[in-house]
Amino acid sequence: MELGSRRSESEIARARECYSFDRRRGCEGWVDNVGGWVGRDGGRRCERDMVGVAVGGVNYDGAIFKNSDEAGMGIVIRDRTGQAIATLSQKIKYPQSMEATEALAARRAIQFAIELGLREVESEGDSTIITEALIRGSYNQAAFGTIIEDARCLTRMMQGIFFSHVKRSGNIVAHTLARRAQFCSIPVIRMGNVPSELESLLQQDSSF
Repeated sequence: MELGSRRSESEIARARECYSFDRRRGCEGWVDNVGGWVGRDGGRRCERDMVGVAVGGVNYDGAIFKNSDEAGMGIVIRDRTGQAIATLSQKIKYPQSMEATEALAARRAIQFAIELGLREVESEGDSTIITEALIRGSYNQAAFGTIIEDARCLTRMMQGIFFSHVKRSGNIVAHTLARRAQFCSIPVIRMGNVPSELESLLQQDSSF
């Protein structure tokens, strides 16, 4: 497809699974699975290589603990090769819904990436609702709307970010870290490789 040409509705819908912005180029829109930039109007505004842009990948997940008023957040940050840079497990007070828990995990993931000095990342979560909210800035009236707004505000501190949805089978490490948070009295941050028992899960995640 030529630069600036129009796309069909089905092509635009597929591309919208991965939202992005590039502050330096002043572009905002979606990146499709071949690295082409799709603007909000459906036309190509610029071409780019996703692999060359994304410095790291950030996977996040939230978990609810039964018979408890607490929940957990799990985050794993990877380099381009899929190796873990850092992980986080954190217990929080249950915010009354699974969606709000996932939204808090998404916001914490962005914050964690900023704390580590990352400026261009791909952020992946397995909640369709939260991914869609981050992409479109919608759900402002929902209980988790202010959390989404906060998360999107944090992205202003970055040069570029991709929001994309991943199946649970591709988000196992973050999910496991979220479940482990129930045993953490304080946030547990691990720099470098993940615990040995999670290495095989990390490889499994990277295959999706």
